[in-house]
Amino acid sequence: MEVALTVPGAGAAGLLDPLELERAHRHRRSEDVERAVTARALLRVVAARWTATPARDVRLGRRCRTCGPGDHGRPVLLAPTGGAAVHLSTSHSADHVLVAATRCGPVGVDAEEVGAADFDGFDGAVLAAQERDELLRAPEAAHALLRARWWTRKEAVLKATGHGLTVAPAEVVVAGEPPALRGWPSSLETDLRAPVRAHLFDLAPQPGVEVAVAVAVAVLTTGPEPSLRLLDGTQLLSAHR
Repeated sequence: MEVALTVPGAGAAGLLDPLELERAHRHRRSEDVERAVTARALLRVVAARWTATPARDVRLGRRCRTCGPGDHGRPVLLAPTGGAAVHLSTSHSADHVLVAATRCGPVGVDAEEVGAADFDGFDGAVLAAQERDELLRAPEAAHALLRARWWTRKEAVLKATGHGLTVAPAEVVVAGEPPALRGWPSSLETDLRAPVRAHLFDLAPQPGVEVAVAVAVAVLTTGPEPSLRLLDGTQLLSAHR
């Protein structure tokens, strides 16, 4: 599995087709347009790596677990076809854009800046009772980082399953070490039935600056523990300009 990381504005807009550019420019703020363009370009470049296809020949779509193909939901590779499926996910925070790719199984990636989840009401809406208890036992100085880390884990799992926020985050239990999915709504147990497992990874995108951004990747797979490789997305995009 690979995760490519870059910054908004590093995207090669020339890689996008007219429809992709039009969708990106639906955002009102210029910084949101930059993030959308960069994420789409990086998706193309990463998918090209995994399919040995020129980035401009890659065709991408979206698929919602409920609605099917459309303009929302997880990114899916439409072309090229053939061979083992390549699963994709993307996320961005204020200063980072990420794309995950794997053949292991459905994947989810999420990035949040530490502090983004540190607000009144977060704990009650997002954390399970045991997670709130664990937070209270932790040093107060670590609370912001733990909230962001657990939030990214939950988001990554729910992206990987395709449920998104149709499942209450407080019903997904991910606190503790090592990273793992420790609880799931009983009403949805058939969606993660054995032997399917969720493998979770926490990343520090910038060595020594883990407090800046918390990132989690979740992969659903019946196979062995996948390995993870972090790539420089800025370099990947530069090679396609």
